[in-house]
Amino acid sequence: RRRPPSRAGHTPLARHGAKLVAPLNGLVLSLDKNVGDSVQAFEPIGAIADPSQLQVEVSVAESDVSMLGLGRAARIVLDGFPDKTFSGKIKEIASKAAIFQGKNVYRVLIAFDDLAKVPATLRMGADVSFVLQDKDNVLIVPANAIQQDGLRRYVMLVRDGKPERVEVQVGATSGNQTEIVAGLAEGDQVVVP
Repeated sequence: RRRPPSRAGHTPLARHGAKLVAPLNGLVLSLDKNVGDSVQAFEPIGAIADPSQLQVEVSVAESDVSMLGLGRAARIVLDGFPDKTFSGKIKEIASKAAIFQGKNVYRVLIAFDDLAKVPATLRMGADVSFVLQDKDNVLIVPANAIQQDGLRRYVMLVRDGKPERVEVQVGATSGNQTEIVAGLAEGDQVVVP
């Protein structure tokens, strides 16, 4: 004998025979349904993450995304581990912008270079910087040590216990450090305001 369909054509399943199967192995991040809730076929009921596939998702301003490309190196500092810097590479850049705080941003996914060294952390914040230029054996100073007078840039040095203004030529900058191409020598004592 057949059971009549219940509520809008849905047939109740026997609780003992029902089985919920996830499409992958992983950790449950959230559950949006409770025991006894009605669920439609193929309706998501939560979120699962695979900790063996950790990656970082960041939003990059439209004005900066043109400097990035697949495979570009990134440095990652996880909020829970501020004393460790992890390396990674850009794995994906969204083709369409999203709006965040009234500005166009692009979603960028970064894969860790050595996942074995990354703590299994999910949904943790991170600070990400992209390596736009990589140079070896350069002289750098804190960016805030460089001052400007018109078009001339200079730093204050300490020589013989007295401050001395020295004009410099700058190269690449990372925002908080700047390369000095000319004007200083290794070992010079720079005054940082």
